[in-house]
Amino acid sequence: MAREDNDLGNLSGWDADREWQNFISLDPPKRHFGPRDWSPSDNDADFDPATLPPAYPQSRAGFPRLSLALWGLCGVLIIVCLAGFFDLLEFPQPVWLGMAFFAFISGAGAVLAQAPVENDRDDDGARL
Repeated sequence: MAREDNDLGNLSGWDADREWQNFISLDPPKRHFGPRDWSPSDNDADFDPATLPPAYPQSRAGFPRLSLALWGLCGVLIIVCLAGFFDLLEFPQPVWLGMAFFAFISGAGAVLAQAPVENDRDDDGARL
């Protein structure tokens, strides 16, 4: 089969630049506003701290005695581990690793015990 001149279309009379200009002129360019285009109002002098809602005190710890005991245990275990590091005490390696592990666990438990008891399930905990 012989190839004809218009297999790909006859593009000799096509002005691509004019067609592109017609295409982009259909929708005029719009300026999109972003966060840098915002400017605050100038009337900041109207702020009155007395109109703020009351601030609630920080919630009490859920288990303060347990938290204090776990912090104390963590401190004792760290001191014993440091004494072993400086060769003041001598125990087998699994004992030192166990003490370091339990020091970490008691510290994590103390942080969890220090957390306030959940009263309101919808409260996100944010305070001003």
